[in-house]
Amino acid sequence: MRVLDTDIGTDVDDLIALVTGWGSGMSFDAITTVYGDTSLRAAIVRDAYSRAGRFPPRIVAGEGRALSGRPVFWAGHEGVALIDDPEHRVPADPADAARLLAGADEILAIGPLTNVAAALRNFTGSSPAARRIVVMGGDFSGAAEHNVICDVAAADDVFRSGAPIDVVGTDQTERVRLDRSVLDRLPSTQVGELLRGEIGRFRRFMEAESNAPHDALAVLLLERPDRFEMERGIVHVEAAANRAGHVHFERNANGPHRIVVDVDVDALREDIVSRMLLGAAVG
Repeated sequence: MRVLDTDIGTDVDDLIALVTGWGSGMSFDAITTVYGDTSLRAAIVRDAYSRAGRFPPRIVAGEGRALSGRPVFWAGHEGVALIDDPEHRVPADPADAARLLAGADEILAIGPLTNVAAALRNFTGSSPAARRIVVMGGDFSGAAEHNVICDVAAADDVFRSGAPIDVVGTDQTERVRLDRSVLDRLPSTQVGELLRGEIGRFRRFMEAESNAPHDALAVLLLERPDRFEMERGIVHVEAAANRAGHVHFERNANGPHRIVVDVDVDALREDIVSRMLLGAAVG
């Protein structure tokens, strides 16, 4: 069972990742939401599926509070484009989200790792080593990164768990940028218009002319691993107050983790754009 764990609604990259997955033919058996108003995030997921005319998988609103106790960052534009439909509303159930993730064979984690940490603490399968987790998070060039900063305690728990984890950090995802031309190429479908509006809104929020489709690279890490160069070792999360949100990588041939150390930038940009356009073509 493959489960997507997402903080969709703040950075538009989660929505781009979802539509990129549709365009690649990737399916999720369930989707859990994490961080902040997870019920609203779940409604955004359900709304996207509705606009696309796609039958949604099981959607569970997970934990909104950080395990670390850090206040939630909330940009304020989350759900602005949401169609107000009572059927889109999903009450938060963090325990159910953790149970669902605990039973997954493969987790694609593209938000803070709070739900995943809860799942690993309550793992009921044969062994955490039987699971594969793909994470978008961290920055291995020395900067602190949003998904780790938001819940350092959860990230530390996940990387200490011994589970096999593949990580693509923002040191690599920032290299792939989507410019203005992407907006012009989006189709005039409900999903295309949703993407156009959300990309434009996020760029205005960031005061930027382009954006990095961070989470879509995690989707492509599953579908097109040949586009990525990986190294094996151990990811360490730093928890000291002056270093919170930083990670460092220890190379180790027997380590449980692999990080992306290089990407085929041009090929990945084209992969993402072509799949996003295909995923947005219906609806």
